[in-house]
Amino acid sequence: MGDTTDSPMQAAQSLLAAEIARLGLREVEISGYDESWLSILLREEDRTVWLGYREGEGYFITWDQEAAATHFFSLNQAGITEVLSVLSSKVVSSAVGAEAEVAVRDLLDSIASPEPDPEKIRDILEETPTSAEGIDVLATIAALKTFRSAIEELRGLLASQEKKKHKESVYQELFRRHPWMLGSQYGNVLWNEPKLRLDARADLMLASSLGYADIVELKRPDTPLLVKSKLIEVWRPSVSLSDAFAQARKYLRSIDEHRWEISSRLNFRKQSVSRMYRSSVILVAGRTPVAEGELDALRDLSLENSRILLLTYDDVLAISESTIQIFERRLTARAPGQLSEPGATT
Repeated sequence: MGDTTDSPMQAAQSLLAAEIARLGLREVEISGYDESWLSILLREEDRTVWLGYREGEGYFITWDQEAAATHFFSLNQAGITEVLSVLSSKVVSSAVGAEAEVAVRDLLDSIASPEPDPEKIRDILEETPTSAEGIDVLATIAALKTFRSAIEELRGLLASQEKKKHKESVYQELFRRHPWMLGSQYGNVLWNEPKLRLDARADLMLASSLGYADIVELKRPDTPLLVKSKLIEVWRPSVSLSDAFAQARKYLRSIDEHRWEISSRLNFRKQSVSRMYRSSVILVAGRTPVAEGELDALRDLSLENSRILLLTYDDVLAISESTIQIFERRLTARAPGQLSEPGATT
C-alpha cells in the first residue's frame, strides 16, 4: 500500500474544515490548498488569508504570500484558535464560545471587586482562549486603566490641596504604589521611609533600571519654591527649598559613605556598589512657577546640584501623561484596520 500520511497542508485542511463546520462559521470558507499553501476566503471582506508551512519550523499565516514569515506555530487546538482569531471579529466571537464569555464576565467581576483575588484572576485568564494580539491589547488596556486612575488620583489631590492641606505622606503613598509616575526607569520601591545613616530618613528609595538606588524626598505642592529679592530683583530659593536641597545633599553623603552597608541590606550585586555613586535624590515640591525668570532660576539651581533632580508636581503629571501616551499609541496601533498583518514584524 502507498503512504497514506497526510501532508502538512492536507492535515491543516482537514482540521480547519472540521473546526469551521463545528462552529458554523459561514463567513469563512477554505477555498483551496496545494502542497505549499492553504487559502481561506473571508466572504464578507472578499479577502483571502493564506496558511503556509515551513519544514522544521511549523505553520504560519499571512495576508501576503510574498511577505517573510516571522511567527510559526503548531496546528494543535491552540494553533487552530490562533488561525481563527485573525480571520475576523465574528470568527473570534464564535471561536470563544459561550464558555469563554462566562469566563470573561467572571474576569470582569473579579477585577471590579473591592478585594480582587489575583489567583482567581490568573486562573480565569489562563482558561480564556484568546490570540497573542488579544492578550497584548488586554495588557495594554489594563496598564492604561491603572495609569489613568493614578493620574486622576494625583489631580484630585492637587485640586483639593489648598482646602484639605494634604500631608506629604498622602503623596508618598501614591508614589509608593506608582513609582513609574516619577520616571519610567522606576519599577519598584526598595524601602518605604528608609532609615539610612546619620539620622537621615527619606520618604522613598526607588530601584532604577540602571541599578542605582535613588531617594525620593517629598514636600507639599503648596511649598513655596522661590522668593524675589527686593534688593537685586532676582529670584532665589525659598527657605523651604533651601532646606530641602540641604536635606537631599545629606542623603547623598549617607549613600556615598555607607554604600557597602546599604548595598548589603538591599542585596545588590557587587557591581552596584560602584554605581551607587550615580544615585540621586528626586526632590518633588511645589508647582511649576509662571512668573518671568522663575523657571530660569530653578534651572540654574538644578545645574548647581547635578545629583538632585527637582520636580514640581506639574512635572510629575507631565511625566505620567507622557507614559500614558506611549500605551495609547500602542493601543491605537492595535485598532481594527491597523493591526499588523499576520507574519509581519511588530
